[in-house]
Amino acid sequence: MEFILEKEVGDIIPQAVVFNFDQLKQELEVSLVKYQNMVITEDATKEAKEDRAKLNALKNTIDGKRKEIKKEWNKPYVEFEDKVKVLTAMIDEPIQAIDKQVKAYEQAVKDEKAAEIKLYFDETIGDLETLVPYGKIHVPKWLNSSERLSAIKKEINAIIETIRNDIKVIKDLEMECEQQMLDKYLQSFSIAEAMAEKKRWEDQVEKMLEYEKQQELKKQQEAAKIIALERAKVSAVDAKTEEVIPGQVAIMAQEDFTTVVSTDPHQQIAEPEQKLEVLIFKVAVTPEQKKALKAFFVENKIKVGRV
Repeated sequence: MEFILEKEVGDIIPQAVVFNFDQLKQELEVSLVKYQNMVITEDATKEAKEDRAKLNALKNTIDGKRKEIKKEWNKPYVEFEDKVKVLTAMIDEPIQAIDKQVKAYEQAVKDEKAAEIKLYFDETIGDLETLVPYGKIHVPKWLNSSERLSAIKKEINAIIETIRNDIKVIKDLEMECEQQMLDKYLQSFSIAEAMAEKKRWEDQVEKMLEYEKQQELKKQQEAAKIIALERAKVSAVDAKTEEVIPGQVAIMAQEDFTTVVSTDPHQQIAEPEQKLEVLIFKVAVTPEQKKALKAFFVENKIKVGRV
């Protein structure tokens, strides 16, 4: 089958539409000069309108001929175009059918190749099977017909070896954040991202330690304040204890914190002077216990002061 024109294109299409172009152009150039830079006055308005009407009529005549010629000129082309469209439509139908079958065949070939690649990967991945799914290392261009299976296998071997070595590097660091590093690495198989995760973890730990250090320092400062206050209280008690009149004991009780028990200083037995210790405490007693406690203090010559 072959498309054949019975006449050459030059013989079919007229070389030009001939009309008095040069004459008309020259006449227009002369007659239109007066309209350049013209100023319309009240007296010249009627004449200007008449000139405008003449010019519009001439323009419409010329453009009308253009449209008429174009229509006639295009008739054979439109007829030719319609016939060509019929032929191309007839050809398109089998082209589409062939194209559909070719694509189906090519897809089947790709599917078969993909299955072979996946099978080789499964046989090679070994103990990394649960960590490295095939989909994460698949390269789309492997399915192109130009990609040889032997080259693809070498590429898979290299990928698996790199992953295995990178995981070993991470584990050899023996970091507490090992799992976080592995998780980050297995997202994109980038050792750089795994190391960035290590740095992030170290920074976080450093901040936490600094925070704990500051908290401990704060506790120590608060404890020091409490100790200072207790020492101040003890000093105050010592000062008040020294003011107690010999032979009198001040008793702190639930009912009466200022009760004073008098004793006979002549009945006191001189004993070797010993170092006194100050004890601060509060007791809840019954009236009988209160009397017994007073008696105990008197009997044992214990000085008691108000807190």
